Amino acid sequence: MTDRASSIHLVAAGRSHAALLAELHGESFDEGWSAASIETTLGMPGSYGFIAVHAGGAGGDNAGDDEPLGFALLRAAGGEAEVITIATRPRARGHGVATRLMNVGVQQARDLGADAMFLEVAADNTPAIGLYHRLGFRDVGARPKYYERANTGRIDAIVMKLDLSA
Repeated sequence: MTDRASSIHLVAAGRSHAALLAELHGESFDEGWSAASIETTLGMPGSYGFIAVHAGGAGGDNAGDDEPLGFALLRAAGGEAEVITIATRPRARGHGVATRLMNVGVQQARDLGADAMFLEVAADNTPAIGLYHRLGFRDVGARPKYYERANTGRIDAIVMKLDLSA
């Protein structure tokens, strides 16, 4: 994959994108969410999301097509925001997709009046933990055996917080 950071643009995720988001989620996690679950999530008050798209597709026969690379679903209410889920296609990881999604998601939370943003991340997801720390999140708790792993059983979640008022 070439460096795509400069050709990534974001589009607002809506309920009509639920099938696509379910496909992307399934590529990223052991247990992907259904389109119905994603549609319900996007219909909740305060929910919003973004899809990262690479203009021009993957090249070759797909040139000119927009290739979805990942997405983020978030929610803001009562002065707080949360990252519900964020997923990047495995082949697009390490190219700034998640960083771009998080930066826009954090700004949207600020615009909606949130003073803090929370998320949970699997304790074994070192790349994501590194990203969140680089963005200013700090560890504030843990949820023992929160995530199910297909071959290794359950794994803890780290609860992280970002102060948005600064």
